[in-house]
Order: sequence, then structure tokens, then C-alpha cells
Amino acid sequence: MKKLERKKTITGVLSKHRKGFGFVAWDENSKDIYIGSKYMGSAMDGDTVVVELLPAASWRGTSGIRTGEGYRPARPEGRIIAVKKRKLKEVPGTFRRVGKSHNGMSFVIPAIKELKEEIYINAGADHGAIDGDKVVVKLTQYPDRYRRAEGKITEIISKAGEPGGDIKLIARSYGMKEGFPAKARAEARDIKAEHVGRHGMLEDAEIRKRRDLRKETIFCNVIGHMLQK
Repeated sequence: MKKLERKKTITGVLSKHRKGFGFVAWDENSKDIYIGSKYMGSAMDGDTVVVELLPAASWRGTSGIRTGEGYRPARPEGRIIAVKKRKLKEVPGTFRRVGKSHNGMSFVIPAIKELKEEIYINAGADHGAIDGDKVVVKLTQYPDRYRRAEGKITEIISKAGEPGGDIKLIARSYGMKEGFPAKARAEARDIKAEHVGRHGMLEDAEIRKRRDLRKETIFCNVIGHMLQK
């Protein structure tokens, strides 16, 4: 704890609670830094932030908590003074419009469960979306104590009521997109026509240059952070 008290600022990753407060993890062997909602600034869940420590005398439970092994030290507290890296620049979610006209208030409810703030969409930034559409919104303003999160819709994932729309939205919340990456499509286009038979399959001579796994049974276990890769 003395090591922490000597530091003026800490850099770490923010975990934000739905009630507005949060914790910054900065060292696996040290306590997370508590951030009150009034000291959150414009930071959102998952951002890498710079934290200024509050005076140790003001930490919650400064007098300590009695345990069987003595007193447990207070949890360190701080205020976020800068966002070093944003985790999110685009957010998938469900578009909602209050009122029947296009001049009504519009917002997106994020599909990412850790993100609690609704994102408001200004007039003319809805990309033609209607109430209930599954969309991707690009953040143009991050929320703080005085301003709400705002953004503009850049993509409609699925229309309201479209079968499979919820699954597409969930997949997008993990960073998965439909279709193949541009690099893969370019590589496919570059395959020379003489290597492709009349049925659209690669010829045997071309297949022999590759590792053929068509007769193998392959299992792929994808967990945790790998879902986003």
C-alpha cells in the first residue's frame, strides 16, 4: 500500500458499474482503484485511463476494517484525469425513436452488456433507421456528468422484425461481421483461372501445393477474448 501511496498517477483499465462508479485495475498484485461517479469524467467501460490518486486520508474505511488477522487497509480511491485509449469507437445496438416523426428523440440501446449508457442520435444521423432496427453507431461524444453519449448510425445490421436479427446483433457485439475480410476476398480474386476446373474447384495439381484437411475431423474451441479475433 505504501508503494501505491507514493504514486501520483496510475494507468489502468476501467470496469464501470451500471450505477456510475467503477474500479481501475492497474497491477495484478495490488488493489483496484475505486472511482466514484463524480470522478468518472467521460470514461466508459474497458477504457484505458489515467487516474490521479485522492489523498489517502479520504479513502473509504481509512480507519481500517477489523479482521481475524488485524486491520484490513482501506481501498484506494482516485479520479480519472485522462482517457489514454478508448475500447469502443463503434457500438452495436437497437435503434429506438420516441415520437412518430423523424424529428423525434432517437437513441440506441447498446447490445454490449457492460455498456450501460444509451447513445443519443441527433436529427439527420439515423442512416434511415426505423424503430427496432439493429444498428451500429459511431460514437461522436462520450458521456460525462454534464453530457450524454451521442453518435451517428453507420450501418443497419438488420431491419426491425427480421428473422435472425437478434443473433446478428449478438455476433456483432463480439466483433464478428458477416462475410469475409477484404484481404481474403482479394486473395480469392487473385487465384489464376488456369488452376480452377470447369466445376469451379481447384485442380489436383494446385491442391497438391496445399495442406489438404478435407478428410480430417477438426474441432475448434473458441473462448473468452478469442471471440473478438
